[in-house]
Amino acid sequence: MSTIEENIPAFSMWKMFNDTVPVLMKGDCSETSVRRLASIIQSKEFSNIFIFSKDPLLTFQEYHKIEQKYKAFTTWLLGQFFYLLGHDRFSKIHDIIIDTQLCILDQLSKTQLHVYNELAGEYNKAFDLLVNYSKEPSNKLLLKVFIPEMFEDLNTKLDLSQVHMEVSSKKKCLLVIGKLIKFVKYILMENFLFYSFDDGTYKTLDSILYLLSVSDTQMKLDIIDIFINIFSKPKHDFKEYDLEITKKWLIFSSLFEQFIYNIYNLQVDLKNKALDHFENLLVSYLKMGRDFKSTDRINMFIFSKSLERRDFLPSKKCVIGRN
Repeated sequence: MSTIEENIPAFSMWKMFNDTVPVLMKGDCSETSVRRLASIIQSKEFSNIFIFSKDPLLTFQEYHKIEQKYKAFTTWLLGQFFYLLGHDRFSKIHDIIIDTQLCILDQLSKTQLHVYNELAGEYNKAFDLLVNYSKEPSNKLLLKVFIPEMFEDLNTKLDLSQVHMEVSSKKKCLLVIGKLIKFVKYILMENFLFYSFDDGTYKTLDSILYLLSVSDTQMKLDIIDIFINIFSKPKHDFKEYDLEITKKWLIFSSLFEQFIYNIYNLQVDLKNKALDHFENLLVSYLKMGRDFKSTDRINMFIFSKSLERRDFLPSKKCVIGRN
C-alpha cells in the first residue's frame, strides 16, 4: 500500500509549511522569512503545492480523494495567513500576506474552479460577518472560517488544526475589513468576468454598499474603485445584468454622486494622491455613464462650482463634454 508521501507529490512542501508557519506566528514574524515563503508560493515552479494534476493511471475516486487533501492543506494555509491579518504586530508583512493569498486564489481560479469557489466563499463569509459586527459591535466575534476537512492519514503527518481570528472592537473590525477589500475586489471581478452571480455575490455587494454609505474616506475610495472597475469593462453590457445587479448599480451611482458633491463642497478633505485617485475614478465613471441621468447633473455641478468659486479648480479631465 502506498504511503501518503508517495501519493501526494507536494507532501514535502506541505510538511515544510506546516512546520514553519506556526513558528513564525508564535514569534516576531521575520519579514525575510515571510518573503521567502511568499516567493515559493508565488513561483510557477511550485504551483503544484496547491494543484494536483490528474494522473491518467488513477481512477476518478482515487483522484478525488487526493484532490480533497490538497484542498484541506490549502484551506489550512489560507486560514493561517488570514489569521495574521488581524494582528498589528504583523502589520509590516500584511501586504505580502495579502498578495500571497491572492496568488493562491488566482492559481485555483484558473485550474480548480470548484475549489476556488469554496475558498472564495470563506473570504465572503468572513467579510459579511465583519460587516454585520461593525453595525452592532458587542462582545467578541470569533471568525470560524477556513476549517479544513480532516483525513486520518493526513492528520497523523500534519497538524492542520486552525487558528481563528478574534475581533473585540469596532476599530479592529474596520481595520480587518480594510484588509479584506482586496479579496472582495478580486472575487467580484471574477464573478462579473464570467457573469457568475449567486446569493453570495448579492450579499457582498450589499455589504460594500453599506460600507460606502458609512465608512471613512479611504474605504469609500476603495469601494468606488471596485464598482468602477467592475462596470467599466468593455465587454460588460448593462442590459445583460439581472434586475438585482442593476438595482445595486443604481444605489452605488446615487451614493457616489453624493460623495462627489461632498468633495467639491469641501465637506470631505482629500489631499494629493487621494484627490488624484478620486478624480481618476470620477473620469472613468463619467466616460462610462454618459447615458445615465447623473452624468449631466455632475457635469453641471462641477461647471457651476467653477463659476461660483475662482479657487475651485477641478482637473479639466473631470468635465466630460456631451456627445
